[in-house]
Amino acid sequence: MVVVAAYQIYLSQTDDLTQWKGGGYGMYTTIHPTYNKITFNDSLVHINFKGDGSEEAFKESYYDFLLYPNRNTLRTLISITTFADIDSLNVKIHELEFDINNHTATYGEVCFEYTYRKDK
Repeated sequence: MVVVAAYQIYLSQTDDLTQWKGGGYGMYTTIHPTYNKITFNDSLVHINFKGDGSEEAFKESYYDFLLYPNRNTLRTLISITTFADIDSLNVKIHELEFDINNHTATYGEVCFEYTYRKDK
């Protein structure tokens, strides 16, 4: 049982296992990841894809990163955006949180943070 849990933790950090895909009952306790917000260098910016890439490939890599936030999906996303020429970039994903008592939704906790370095 411990081996299975350790393997699932490993997959959630490196591959495509999430609470919504193969993660079991966790999907009933979380909001779908496509509602999360990505910030680059602590700013919400418009992400543009490079002119030599297709918009479909950009959308696919963007949603892959939202659904499976790890270094591999981040590198794929950055490689086809205008951020590809930047040497260092701090990337955070903020989870959408609901306050049922006050009927409000805010972006709060950082669920993924990574400092991208072009040379690594």
